[in-house]
Amino acid sequence: MRVDKALFGYKADQVHRYVSSLEAELKLLEERQQEESAAYERTEAELLNEIADLEQGLTELERMEAGLRQWIQRNG
Repeated sequence: MRVDKALFGYKADQVHRYVSSLEAELKLLEERQQEESAAYERTEAELLNEIADLEQGLTELERMEAGLRQWIQRNG
């Protein structure tokens, strides 16, 4: 068996346990990465919504300012 030849001088059961622990750690890291990616996407969506709300508010303020300037010109 190729694995056994590669493990010459090592106890196969210890190596397999070590590899299994590495695989378990990799799985945990992949899960964490997925969770963090989902959290990032949620935060990004929230921030994009806030930006859209702020842009809408700015547009409204600019419209109000233009209306006020027109009123001042007519009545001033």
